[in-house]
Amino acid sequence: MGSVIDRNGREVVAKPFLPEVSPMLFGTPSLEQARQRRELVFGEGLVPTLDGAFRGWSGANGRRVAPQVEVAHFGLFADGRAPIATLCRAGCQGPWGYVDPDGQVAVQPRFSQAQRFSEGLAGVRDDVGRYGYITPSGDYAIKPMWLEQAHPFVGGRALVKLNGRWGYLDRQGEFAIPPRYLLASPFSAGLAAVAEAAASRTAR
Repeated sequence: MGSVIDRNGREVVAKPFLPEVSPMLFGTPSLEQARQRRELVFGEGLVPTLDGAFRGWSGANGRRVAPQVEVAHFGLFADGRAPIATLCRAGCQGPWGYVDPDGQVAVQPRFSQAQRFSEGLAGVRDDVGRYGYITPSGDYAIKPMWLEQAHPFVGGRALVKLNGRWGYLDRQGEFAIPPRYLLASPFSAGLAAVAEAAASRTAR
């Protein structure tokens, strides 16, 4: 069984709730799993926890934070916000929003999808399927647009997919690097691995 420990090896959280990353904590990781390991950041020192009737976040010294709304799903804290999917009356998943480190709703649930914050912005998807990026106050920094996929900002660039090709947005929502790659990874230390079609390479 997995757990979360501090730098001294002391168990801090015995039953972390990390469904997206738990399978890749063991064995030899794929490239995508290795990327997820790097993104496993416990902001505010809080770890998603599902322990009996408790659904929320746990930290050192027995600290527990419960969301002030019923949730179907909840994620990692970053920039003082954690994404949550609300629980509808019929027991299904409702819209996504964000809570603060006290469990209070900070951004009202109104999104069909919500990512963790990174570099002060979070990718969200509206109810018609467009992706945009919001600030911790819930205001759009980048207006929703028709993207097939959108990833968190890393090094001032967000990896996005448009018309079957990958490119990178800047913080103003403009394409710093046009979508021309068949495959691409997020930036790390100012570098990103990409695969470009042979025809595109010869045309430039």
